[in-house]
Amino acid sequence: MVRPTRQELLTYTAVVLVFVIAIMLYVAGLDFGISRLVFWAFAD
Repeated sequence: MVRPTRQELLTYTAVVLVFVIAIMLYVAGLDFGISRLVFWAFAD
């Protein structure tokens, strides 16, 4: 069985965290933009 070294594990963890944070920011931006568009379209 092959196990990653400590450095590889830290690197992989950092890459995953950065990727997840980037996706979260992208989805939050889409959510914010779409909600503003909906409020603008249906506002009184």
